[in-house]
Amino acid sequence: MKRIIVSLAGLAFVAKCVAAYSQVGFTGFDAVLAQPWGMVTLWDVFLGGICMSAIIFTYEKNWRIALLWAVPIFALGHVVSAAWVVLRFLPRHTPTKSETPSN
Repeated sequence: MKRIIVSLAGLAFVAKCVAAYSQVGFTGFDAVLAQPWGMVTLWDVFLGGICMSAIIFTYEKNWRIALLWAVPIFALGHVVSAAWVVLRFLPRHTPTKSETPSN
C-alpha cells in the first residue's frame, strides 16, 4: 500500500509540473523567486534534497549508485526521491509459502 501511495504522489507531482509548464512555461518561475517566500520554498526543496541524499547514501552500498540517485534530485526535484523510495525502500512483497492462502 505504501508503494502505491508514494507512486501516486510522484505521478501527481509530475502531472502538476506538466500542467504548470503547459500553462505558462518557465516564465512565471522568476516571479516566484522574486518573492521572499519563493526563495524560502526553493531553499526548503534544497534542504529536502540534502536530507534525502544523506538517506540514499546511507542505504545504498555502492556510492556510485547513490550518486546517480542523489544528483538528479537537485535538478528534477523530489520526484526522483519518490522513485528511489518506491524502487529501493518499498520493495515488492512476495508472499512466502506460509503466507499463501490454502485451498
